[in-house]
Amino acid sequence: MGGICRRSNHAESGLREKGRLKFNERDSDAVPESCVKLCKLLQNAGIVREFSQIYYGGSGKIVEKYIPLVRLSVIKEKEIPYAAGTINNPEKVAEFARNILNGADREHLLVLSIDSKCRPLAIEIVSIGTVNATMAEPRETFKHAVLAGAAGIILAHNHPSGDCTPSEEDTIITKRVNEAGKLLGIPLKDHVIVGDGYFSYHENESSDVSNHDGFL
Repeated sequence: MGGICRRSNHAESGLREKGRLKFNERDSDAVPESCVKLCKLLQNAGIVREFSQIYYGGSGKIVEKYIPLVRLSVIKEKEIPYAAGTINNPEKVAEFARNILNGADREHLLVLSIDSKCRPLAIEIVSIGTVNATMAEPRETFKHAVLAGAAGIILAHNHPSGDCTPSEEDTIITKRVNEAGKLLGIPLKDHVIVGDGYFSYHENESSDVSNHDGFL
């Protein structure tokens, strides 16, 4: 039995050495199929686990890095009841946002994805800020909208103070999201601020972003 163990250890040592020699041959553009099979056996046995190089499939090429193959999906956390069939004006947006953000003591930025008939597809809280500010980048803003196949998005956020006057930061965010939406083909329909009342960028004629393709 001891002899068998010694021969097995000797054979494993030889396999390690072969694997080491072949993995270090970085100048070779192609590797014989027999060596490719050997390296696969070494990997399956865990013998060459310390090496970062692997043979890619049966091509005989040596590669040093992996690229993850991923699949993205939207996860539904819960459902929010909403009686109206469409959300096609700022009043409905404000009502919808208040139902979600009622009692919030910090600013929350909501992104509502809608279809071509202004029916809600999904809603996400993309940012939670302080009592007087919240920030979000366009890349976070459009993530679920892309996955949901949205025809447009609506932004809504609250001002805990009750004053719905937009801040400079609010306008900057709205402009950036508006421009990003044009590039993505998912237009920003409106950005509504809720408090004691509401403010709609789409309704406000003096707004720099009021000339985009909104509800009307």
